[in-house]
Amino acid sequence: MAEDEGQPSRGGDGARVTIRAIDASGAEQGRIQHWLAEISGRRIGSVTMVCDQPDVARLRHLRLCAEWRGRGVASRLVEAAAQRAREQGCLKLILDTRTVVRRATELLTYLGFQYAGDKRTGNKTAPQYYIDLYSRPRPHPSVRGIFSPTPGS
Repeated sequence: MAEDEGQPSRGGDGARVTIRAIDASGAEQGRIQHWLAEISGRRIGSVTMVCDQPDVARLRHLRLCAEWRGRGVASRLVEAAAQRAREQGCLKLILDTRTVVRRATELLTYLGFQYAGDKRTGNKTAPQYYIDLYSRPRPHPSVRGIFSPTPGS
């Protein structure tokens, strides 16, 4: 498990929000990774990353408690996953959504994700977004360069 080193978000009582990486075990080890956002031991958000292709990672299940939206926590979750994907040699990070949520769309656009069209699964169609990890997206102000290219790149 690793803890995010970015600028902390804080609760009303000044408690620090931490982002923890939790790797899957067994057959899924290295292929599926999870991040939790916690404050004072309470889970307030999470995201899962699946590496199902050699150079592509997919984000799934980005969730955040309503009272924590708009405070940089979701950005930190996505950016932590993007950093790990880059470390694993992935060139692209894809986020499949099941619904169109205006705030989520705004967050993805802010982080540099681009709309890639709709993806059909069964009888449902949902938007898909991606970001090239070798590009230079604008990081969220609460994060110190986690999305910045690695030195020398």
